[in-house]
Amino acid sequence: MAARAVAAAPVAASKARAVATTPAPAHHAPVVHTAKAPARPSIASARAKADEAARGVETKKKLAAARRVQVRKLAAASYEAGRQLLRENQTEPALRAFRESVRLNAHSPDAWMGVAYICEMTGNTKDAVEAFRAAKKLWGM
Repeated sequence: MAARAVAAAPVAASKARAVATTPAPAHHAPVVHTAKAPARPSIASARAKADEAARGVETKKKLAAARRVQVRKLAAASYEAGRQLLRENQTEPALRAFRESVRLNAHSPDAWMGVAYICEMTGNTKDAVEAFRAAKKLWGM
């Protein structure tokens, strides 16, 4: 039996040499990484990014314009509420409505005149004069 073990050793060694000298299959080939320079953006991709940014700015401008319109409508509604309350001789609620209209749209001379009129009626001359001046300035006088 010992003779067989000694005879088997040279066969095993020749198989090992055959495996070592046989080239590896292609799917076992080592992967070689090469460093590439970063790709420069193309003109088309730069234009696409600029167009997207412009659309974003346009959308923001449209939203801001819509908000301004809503605020003006609220200011007009407050002004009309103040006029109606004034017709009903409810001076305190009317003054609050006119002041709310001025808060929402400080460029409304009519709202300033409503504040001035009620302040004058109630004897608050200091606020009345300030409101009259603001209205006069907005009317360009």
